[in-house]
Amino acid sequence: MRYILRLSAVLLIPLFFTACGSRARLVRSWSDPGQPAPAVRNILVIGISRDENATRLWENVFVDAFTRLGIRAEAGHKVIGTLPDPDRQMIEGAVRRTGAGAVLVTRLVDVSTETVTHPGMVHFEPRAIYRNLDRYYGTAYRAVHMPATEVTRTRVSLESNLYDAATGRLIWSARTEARDPKLLRSEYEHVASLLVTDLRKKELLP
Repeated sequence: MRYILRLSAVLLIPLFFTACGSRARLVRSWSDPGQPAPAVRNILVIGISRDENATRLWENVFVDAFTRLGIRAEAGHKVIGTLPDPDRQMIEGAVRRTGAGAVLVTRLVDVSTETVTHPGMVHFEPRAIYRNLDRYYGTAYRAVHMPATEVTRTRVSLESNLYDAATGRLIWSARTEARDPKLLRSEYEHVASLLVTDLRKKELLP
């Protein structure tokens, strides 16, 4: 269990994801092919965050996703509350009380921003409309100036790790990423779908 605590020490900012038509995506995932783990049937879900609402929503969405597959799951906030940094003893106690065979921990790993500049332009418009070509020449034009604009985008990366509750061994890890995050349930559900699909693909869920 010490590995769970060590890897979950970084705070998870309000947990996810959408804006400007951008959806979260699975960047990469890993599982140890040399040590295959049996399909997990009882999972404790923990989101590390200072935002209590984000923690509850994240954990509840994952519990719902697992439950639909017939997998028993428990939200961490119902067992250990919404503490931003639960310690090792709290997590171990939660595992004992729930009988969880695995612990899913999600945390923030990176936040970056980029500024995109769209250059300005000058567009010329005639002051009058002339229907005859010979009267067109010499027409006065006015310049319409469109100033440059800047758009700042935020990219957030989260890491989700699944640990064997008995040994603390890392079973599976995945990183998800999105731009301009917002706290919307639909995007939490999208991320849960991405991760659950990958877990099933790697035969870690029944």
